Amino acid sequence: MTTHAAVFCESLANPSGAIMDLDAIGEIAKQAGIPLIVDNTSPRHTWQTY
Repeated sequence: MTTHAAVFCESLANPSGAIMDLDAIGEIAKQAGIPLIVDNTSPRHTWQTY
C-alpha cells in the first residue's frame, strides 16, 4: 500500500485574506518529513490598482 502526504496552503488565504505563517508551517512539515506546497498564484484582486 502506498501512502502520500503533504502540507498544502495558500500564502494568502482566499477569501479571508489571512496571511499564513510559512516559517511555522514549514517547520511542522519538516519535522513530519513531508513536503510543504504553497499556492501563491491568486492574490486578492482588491489589492490591484486601476
